[in-house]
Amino acid sequence: MKQRAYRYANQKNRGFTLLELVVATAVSVVVVVMIIRVASAMLQQAERSVGAMSQTAEVEIARQYLESDIQSAFVPEDWRGSLSVKLPGEGWGIEGWDSVPHDVKPTDRVIDLNVGVDDSLLNERWGKEGVQAIWLVNDPPKGLNDPGGIKVVSYQLKRKRLSASAFPRYYLMRSESSAAESFRHGYKLEDSAYDQGSYSDKAFWSASVIRHPTLNHIVATNVIDFGIRGFSKDAVSGQFRLVFPDEGSSTGVGEAAEIWVVFLRVLSDQGAEMIENIEQGRTSHDWWNTAIGYSKVVTFNVVAP
Repeated sequence: MKQRAYRYANQKNRGFTLLELVVATAVSVVVVVMIIRVASAMLQQAERSVGAMSQTAEVEIARQYLESDIQSAFVPEDWRGSLSVKLPGEGWGIEGWDSVPHDVKPTDRVIDLNVGVDDSLLNERWGKEGVQAIWLVNDPPKGLNDPGGIKVVSYQLKRKRLSASAFPRYYLMRSESSAAESFRHGYKLEDSAYDQGSYSDKAFWSASVIRHPTLNHIVATNVIDFGIRGFSKDAVSGQFRLVFPDEGSSTGVGEAAEIWVVFLRVLSDQGAEMIENIEQGRTSHDWWNTAIGYSKVVTFNVVAP
């Protein structure tokens, strides 16, 4: 009897066998891997959600500026020249756009001049080498230092560094010349005053900021494409037809537009990082396909007052 009791106690207190330890370890590894995968998926989803919110915020800020400026547009009796879009080969070179170690952006641009107000602009490429739009606005006073009045505003795409150690990113920038400066240099947007000089801290609203905006003029980050069209309703057919840009130059307005259509292509944070890696030579993916896959095109209509 004593011998049986000893054997029972010995069996009861013995440790795990090697096989049991191996099985337990394997099960633990499987569980840990599953937890890591679930956590990783949740983290990626959270990053995508934050990125989407960031894109939405960037677009909303740019939309508010653009809507305000378009609805405040001042058009003199001579329509032509009251709004201008500078495209590669048709106007100013866009500084910073091509200062890339590995400039792999496609050089071709796609601007369909046979589109309607509601047509898709997904394949548009206004800004593959940089683009700038400038026009006149009648701006209300904003304080003692800004009495308001008719002034020139400029929107353009730039590739800039936020600091000396940061990698360049793409930005939509808005700058404006003061009413006094705009009056002094005239309301013709082709005036050389808007194409000369450089930015000065002593002249924040000088004519030179139209061509040379600074980091203070950023309104949206990761914008790699930007375009604007004007449409007017035909008195006979009742259909909207394109009046800006015209087929002749893409840089002038021949008549008043009743509806303006603006589009922006905005990279996600992940897309901006991937484009940076391509431009820095770290990866060799296709620039445009990457931009399409990791960006969204936003269009909105602005009704002229």
